[in-house]
Amino acid sequence: ARALIGKPIDSWYYIDPDRNVQGPFTTLRMLKWNRRGCFKPSLPVRYGPKPGFPFVRLDAVFADGGCAFRSTPSKWPSDCDI
Repeated sequence: ARALIGKPIDSWYYIDPDRNVQGPFTTLRMLKWNRRGCFKPSLPVRYGPKPGFPFVRLDAVFADGGCAFRSTPSKWPSDCDI
């Protein structure tokens, strides 16, 4: 896993079904959409403004999908497929 370095910027991105990158969105916005059931566990997401961080599956970042986006990740999975 990669550690987030420096002060994190609250920005989430995801790849929609048409393979377009969407974002940035705040953690609160993502939490609200997730609670409405908008995201599948396989949704590719990325946290932070740095394009070097890979997109990974939502369920690789938050193992318990019900807890997704209740906090920001302190580490980022690096060996996950989207």
